[in-house]
Amino acid sequence: LGQLRLKNPTLETHVADFNKLEADFGCDFDGIISTFAGLSTSRDLRPFARSAARLLRPGGVLFVHLLNRWPLLDLARQMLALRWPGFVRTLFLANRNIRLGGVNIPHYFYSPLPLYRRVFAEHFELLHVSGQGILRPVGARWGSNLEKIECAIADRYPFHSLGTFFALELQHR
Repeated sequence: LGQLRLKNPTLETHVADFNKLEADFGCDFDGIISTFAGLSTSRDLRPFARSAARLLRPGGVLFVHLLNRWPLLDLARQMLALRWPGFVRTLFLANRNIRLGGVNIPHYFYSPLPLYRRVFAEHFELLHVSGQGILRPVGARWGSNLEKIECAIADRYPFHSLGTFFALELQHR
């Protein structure tokens, strides 16, 4: 948000807890962004989708970033390292605890298109799906050729559904 304010100081921004979007901000928003997979800590995203739809003006954009149900890179690494329990857990469990700061936090893993149909389609049109971390870890400082390939395939079926993360860009109806 600091970078955004530097680029456009007149742009109004708010930080909010996605579980408490019922607050009246006194305006309709042009966009809502949820990054770094914070929404992946929610078992049910339907209340968030309804709240986001109420807060966005018609034509407003919702951008969400979540942990992917089918992380191809993670599955391949576990299989190559013969870490079968982790492979089986990743393959079959849609929810797992992730240890952050010494605390186990439940995380729920979604697939982009079923999530859109089940949770967001009632209020939003799907504009774009993009996978991240398909061929190399997100933020890796190596593998620039892999990065170029990943950028070329990130929004193509089935690759948009195979990254460690995925992003949905949705437009409020």
